[in-house]
Amino acid sequence: MYYSIPKSLLRSAFTTFNLLIVFVFVATIDGQAFNRLSQQNTSVPDTNTPTLHIDVQKKVLENGVTVLVWERPSAGRIGTRMFYKVDVAAERPGTVGLTHMLEHFLFKGSDIAGTSNWNEEYPTARLVETLAREVIDEENKNWDCLLQREVFEELENSCSVSKLDSLRLELVRATEIQNAFAHTTWYDWAVQSAGGTNSTASTGRDWMKFDIDLPANKLELFMWTERSRIEHPVFRHFEPEKEVVVDQIRRSDNRPDGKFSRVMRSLTYDAHPYGWAHWFSDLTQATREDHWEIFHKYFIPQNAVIVVVGDIKAESVFEMAEKYWGSWERGRPAPRLRTVEPQPVGQKRLIVETGAGPAVNINVSMPAVGHPDTHVFELLSEILSGSNGRLAQELITNRKIATDVGASGWASKYPSHFEIRVDGRSNNDLESIEKGINDVLDEIRNGKISDSEIQAAASRLILNLARSLNEIGRSAVTIGGMESIYGWEMLNKLPGLWSSVTADDLNRVISRYFASDVQIVGHLRRESSNQSAVSSAQNATDSNIRSNSANDFAENDISVAKTENYDLLDPFDTNINNQSESASSLNQVRPGTWTYGGPIGEFFLNPAQKGVAKVAKSQNILARNSQNESVAWVNPIADSMLNNPSPLAIAEQPWYTPPWMAVRRKSGFSAPAPTLDYRDMTFEAVTFKGPNSSQFESGLENGFTSFINPDPLLPLVQLT
Repeated sequence: MYYSIPKSLLRSAFTTFNLLIVFVFVATIDGQAFNRLSQQNTSVPDTNTPTLHIDVQKKVLENGVTVLVWERPSAGRIGTRMFYKVDVAAERPGTVGLTHMLEHFLFKGSDIAGTSNWNEEYPTARLVETLAREVIDEENKNWDCLLQREVFEELENSCSVSKLDSLRLELVRATEIQNAFAHTTWYDWAVQSAGGTNSTASTGRDWMKFDIDLPANKLELFMWTERSRIEHPVFRHFEPEKEVVVDQIRRSDNRPDGKFSRVMRSLTYDAHPYGWAHWFSDLTQATREDHWEIFHKYFIPQNAVIVVVGDIKAESVFEMAEKYWGSWERGRPAPRLRTVEPQPVGQKRLIVETGAGPAVNINVSMPAVGHPDTHVFELLSEILSGSNGRLAQELITNRKIATDVGASGWASKYPSHFEIRVDGRSNNDLESIEKGINDVLDEIRNGKISDSEIQAAASRLILNLARSLNEIGRSAVTIGGMESIYGWEMLNKLPGLWSSVTADDLNRVISRYFASDVQIVGHLRRESSNQSAVSSAQNATDSNIRSNSANDFAENDISVAKTENYDLLDPFDTNINNQSESASSLNQVRPGTWTYGGPIGEFFLNPAQKGVAKVAKSQNILARNSQNESVAWVNPIADSMLNNPSPLAIAEQPWYTPPWMAVRRKSGFSAPAPTLDYRDMTFEAVTFKGPNSSQFESGLENGFTSFINPDPLLPLVQLT
């Protein structure tokens, strides 16, 4: 068994686990201190709140690229992450969900990686981008043919017009030719052959990130890979990869309570994009140009954050970052999100009857990171949730009207929401559950909570945060996520903020934000078995209709190139995406458990769908293609017609194009990367010697054997 506990609880932990024969500790104490503690016959824990402090070194390059390094022992490995501050502000009605889709396309390679011969692929790639725009223009000309006049539909009308059909056919054929050059597994070969692990990516509501854990001597491979990803990206296998993302949303929507959760989130926001849902009509019609628009606006050096954690010196990281990223030309500042969520005008209620539940959801507005009330919300979520939390004690143990409870509130870049969910036993109990939730909140608001309960909740939050900083890769995500939405320094402030919360603070927050007239209340009623059978049959029919409609053109005697047999990675081992959302799933997205600024809605409830689509058929492309031996570097800036990215009126904006087609605007890097092709890299040999167990062994007077490995980094003890 494996446990993580605060250091302050070590003494009670020792007496609790007195049947263990061997202890292995990774702790913030030395061996002598442990021996003294372990031999004390007491079960009274230290009431001191644990502290947490990490020493991250930061450098901002002249062009705005931020580099963060946390030097720490890690057995010769480093966790490397590349964050981009591209958030919901990048999307607009019609392109909601495309930031996440862009993440997928940025795994499809560049002019060097992911192609068998770029010189031969380039004319076709250029033709594909051009034809795609001609198809868009022709569709816009025929808007009346595509207009959906029926209600309760998910897609536009199918439209067959001679010129449009001809252009579509040309595009499909050109795409097939381009995809024949693609090596879709290049990334896996490049990373895994170098000892890389955890190679994946994810898109939150406040950032996009790319992940690799590597041997410390392979840092250059990370720098090269991430620069190649955004220097000259090429969108290969566009339609199949788009369908991967569409399928992710469809899986969420097809959960028994999927639509209920989606509408609850939409009801919570009147204006802010956090409430925008992902619609099939937008996702299925997403264009290359839509994605290049996001890319050019937000993928600029000022929005880039490099995070490296592990066995490496900060100066060596800063030096290599300068070599690879220092020549990236500053872009126009990315557009800010101007939308501000107004005050609710009254309570909103949603009642849905489906094959899930029964359950009650209550959502309320919550301030953004850095607001003086935000950390109070985080502490409140800890007090309310969990098997021993206030909601469980009252609604499960005392009133016996609930089966599961959860509460979640974690900080985001913009004001977001706090969610409470309670799963009930019967539809008849929903009104009582709603009243019970408010009764629990009223008790806390009226001061019926002790200082010790508040401090215990603060200690658990600090422990969760320490856990998120324990492993090099996850700690890089925690640091980069906070830097992207506020500043990494907030991680060191959070323990003090949580520990300083008082009963008066809880009173203030509950009184202001949880009043009945600003609540968004949802009742999920479980339908009868007969209704469920009819509903399931209807859903199956609707799904077939959607599938056929989406593939009408593909089945019209046209051979559409498709990437087969997708196998999605599963970087998170949780059960929060079984068949429906549960109240306990909210407990897994509390502060410290889920990354700040992380996924929301469909994405945080579908961890198995995160990661990069992989193709079953793989080709080893480590060996250089004999026809593509020489690698040339193209400077897109040299051919620019404009010396600076001067603002242009929207109507005058040139088409958003790939960097390798840009001729009108300053773009990209002004100097080549130190190594043009990752296959030309060489790395210094390193050796690794495991620790000598006798160095950490310590016998106790009662015959127990302990192994103590001092770790000064985190206020956390691990027992195995």
